[in-house]
Amino acid sequence: MEQFFVQGVVKNGQVVLDAPLDLPDGFVVYVSDEMPENTEPIQVSRPATPEERKQTLLVLARRLDLMNDPDWEVKLKRSKDEAATPRAGAA
Repeated sequence: MEQFFVQGVVKNGQVVLDAPLDLPDGFVVYVSDEMPENTEPIQVSRPATPEERKQTLLVLARRLDLMNDPDWEVKLKRSKDEAATPRAGAA
C-alpha cells in the first residue's frame, strides 16, 4: 500500500487535517505524532473525482480486475464480506 503523509492538528480530541482528504467511509488510517525523515505532507489541492476514488479503492483492495465492471461496488463489497466470514472448520 502506498504511504502518504498529511499534516493536521488535534482539536477537542479530534484530528483535524489542514485540507480535506476525500477518503471513503471505513478507510483505515494511521496517525503518528512524528513525520518520517525526508518526507513532506502531501498538498491536497482538490477533492478526488469519483473515478479517482474508484481507482484508489480498487488498487488498495488489489481488485483492478473490476475497473471496467459496472457492478464493481457490489463485487468489491461481496469479496470483502467473504473475506471476513470465518470458513467452516477454521479454528
